[in-house]
Parts: sequence; structure tokens; C-alpha cells
Amino acid sequence: MDIKILLRDLGNLLYGGQMLTGGYAVFWFVTCLLITQVVMAGLTTLIKQIPLQIAVILVLYILAHVETSFFPNANIPWNADVAFLAMTYYAAGYYVRPILQKLFQYRIVFLCALMLPAILITGDLLHLFQYKLDMKVLEYTNWFLDLFIPLAMTLSFLTISYWIVRLKTVAKILSYIGLMSLTIMYMHFPINLVFEELTGEQTVIQYLLLGVIIPVFLHLVISRITLAKILFLGSLYKAKAA
Repeated sequence: MDIKILLRDLGNLLYGGQMLTGGYAVFWFVTCLLITQVVMAGLTTLIKQIPLQIAVILVLYILAHVETSFFPNANIPWNADVAFLAMTYYAAGYYVRPILQKLFQYRIVFLCALMLPAILITGDLLHLFQYKLDMKVLEYTNWFLDLFIPLAMTLSFLTISYWIVRLKTVAKILSYIGLMSLTIMYMHFPINLVFEELTGEQTVIQYLLLGVIIPVFLHLVISRITLAKILFLGSLYKAKAA
């Protein structure tokens, strides 16, 4: 490989912004999550009053939409500005987590969790409303829906997941695959990118299957090679499913 290309790609990876594209695209999530966690930790440490914390998060949410409206081509290192919006979703989980476990136990909540995504997806397919959210490229299209839909869908997925894991066999399988979640996250995109370049095709089913099956297989192979496990999984020990 040309040394200039290698140095350019390395610089792009370190710099971030719009350059976290192609095979590097998955890294924008990692840097954004890190910055979001650091900001949230600083916020809750420096400001003890929860109402004031929420007020700061609301300001960041507004700034996120101001940026995407007036500076849609902003190129901030590590996609750090995406944390303005990510803070809202992260904080929502932080504040409501204590009551979620109790909330999930009600069957009416489970029924709503099934109905709500169905209603939203049907409405989108029937063009009753148009909605798109792409945090990586600062595409926030609706001030209200950017808050309601992600939080509603997340609550639905969490509720459905709560009931799914009550099935012991399913829970065991999902827990086992869950141990490989980082491998799946880092590898699903480049694997599908290579497949699309080779075949010129990409479907949702293919994306999901290739993005899970191949990383799981590679994880199993890597976990059985000591040096590879140290280099790529960062551990000498085998994790156990809960």
C-alpha cells in the first residue's frame, strides 16, 4: 500500500468528522459515545440539581438542531458535535432507568410496545408523515419527532427485550451472542461494504445476516487463538453469559 495513502487514512481516522466514512464509519459511534459519557459525567458532577441538569441538556438539544439547520456541513473532529443530540437520549436512559424495570412488568406496557412501532412504521410506509434521522451526518429533521420517535422506539425495544429474555432458551442464545456484541459492531459494516462492492447488491436481510453471522464466526475463531484474543478482544479471560 502507498505510504501516502496509509498516512492519509490514519490522519482521517484520528481527525474524524466527515472523514469517518467507508470502512471507518463505525468509529464515529465510539468517539461520539465516549464524548457523550464524559460530558454527562461532568454535568452530573458539577451540577447537582436535576432540573438544572435537564435545562443544560435541553440547551444542547436546541444547539444540535441549530447547527444542523445553519451549519449542515460542519466537520468537527471525532463527530464530537453529535454529542449535543446524543446527550438527550443518553440522559433519558440515565434518569428513567430506576423506574423502567417496574414499568416493563405491566402487560399493557408490553402491548403498547408492540403497537407503537407498528403504528409509526405503518405511518411512514403510507407517507402519513416523513421522518429521517441520521446522527452521523447531522441530519435532524424535526425538533419534536427527533425527541419522540427515538425515545418511543427505544422504550419499545427495551420492553420487548424484557419479555423475550423471560424465555430461557432464547435468553441463553441472546446472552451468548451478546458476549460478541463489540465484534459484531466493529465488523458488521466493513463486511457488508466489501460484499456490496463485490456483488453490487445489498438488502436489509442480507445486511443483518452477514453483519451478525460472519462476525460471530470470526469472534469464535479469534477467541481460540491466544495472541489474537489479546490483540483483538483485549482479554486473556473468557467472559461468561449472565
